[in-house]
Amino acid sequence: MRAQEALLRKALRLLKKGGTLVYSTCSVLKQENEELVERCLSGSGCSLVPVGEDFAPEIPRLAGGAGCVTVCPSERFEGFFLAKIAK
Repeated sequence: MRAQEALLRKALRLLKKGGTLVYSTCSVLKQENEELVERCLSGSGCSLVPVGEDFAPEIPRLAGGAGCVTVCPSERFEGFFLAKIAK
C-alpha cells in the first residue's frame, strides 16, 4: 500500500492546474481506496470530483465514500474502485 500512496502523491504533484486524474484500483478495501485518496488529497491542492449515481447505473456498487465508485464483485464484474480528482 505504501507504493500505491507514493504513486498517487507523485501523480497529484505532477497534475497540472486544470487537469483531471482518475485513480483506480482492483481492490474494494477502504484503506486502499477512500482512506488513501483522502490522505493524499490533504494539502495537495487537488479535490475529489464526485462521480454521480448516473455513472454506469447497471453496475452493482458497494457503499463507499461520497463521490467515489466501488464496484461490487459479482458473476459479471470484478471488484474495483475509482475516484476522479481535479487540480
